[in-house]
Amino acid sequence: MRVMAWLKRLFSRQPARPENLSLEIDSIVEKFQIVKEAKRLASMGLPSFHEKKPTQKEIEVVEHLNLMREEIQRHHVRQSESIQSKVVGMELNYKALQSDALNAEFERQTRKLMDEQGDWLKKLAYNAMVRFKELEVFKKKNGLEREANYPSSSGLVLRYSILVFLVAVEGVLNANFFAEGLSSGLIGGFVYAALLAGINVLGCFFLGKFAVPWIVSRPIAGKMFGAVSVLFAACFMLMVAMSIGHIREQLMAGATNPTQQAWEAMQTHFFGLNDLVSWFLVAWCCMP
Repeated sequence: MRVMAWLKRLFSRQPARPENLSLEIDSIVEKFQIVKEAKRLASMGLPSFHEKKPTQKEIEVVEHLNLMREEIQRHHVRQSESIQSKVVGMELNYKALQSDALNAEFERQTRKLMDEQGDWLKKLAYNAMVRFKELEVFKKKNGLEREANYPSSSGLVLRYSILVFLVAVEGVLNANFFAEGLSSGLIGGFVYAALLAGINVLGCFFLGKFAVPWIVSRPIAGKMFGAVSVLFAACFMLMVAMSIGHIREQLMAGATNPTQQAWEAMQTHFFGLNDLVSWFLVAWCCMP
């Protein structure tokens, strides 16, 4: 409604055409006294019947009409330019009002969001501040100057994918060694190999992720724990490798319960493997 009223005021204030630009017939007749001039020429018998040249009065009227036409055109051009400038001003004013309205709406939505999520944001800010303080204390305690290195989600997925890939590869490579003593062939050999490879790889993974890195810590207790973890990891790898070798030999011997008999053999003769392929399998499992 306000815009329509403004438009009405805009176009109602257009300058009117000057009175001297009138093209009314009566005003032209009166201005040049055409009737009087016609009577005067008629009394003298002018112009003649065959005369084709316009009279002086006719020439003056035509020149006047051309001048009036040009002046009216210029007047309309000025009027159009005035209207265009006012329309441009109105558009700029509308855009300014729209921008103010958008800013006001943005501020309103921001205040609403802050009111609704204020407590949650404060809690997040407090937790972040606590974590930063813990990080600074940890860096100072361990003599670190570099910034923390946080693995990305894609990096974690890649690492765990490699872990699963290693278990599958070791199971495939060891399947042939176990298949020699199994009636189920390569399928049964792969099941045995994958199970034992999973124990080997996953055990070493958790030791390497949570225990072994303590060997590079600054406190003596941490270094000792890391050193013990390294020894434990080596013993664990040897234990798993020898278990795999003994289980293969029991499978080759046709044992009814190969895992139990392999455990008994390990207790009596830990390094008592009689097959070169079993020793090769042990060496393969002990490889880092």
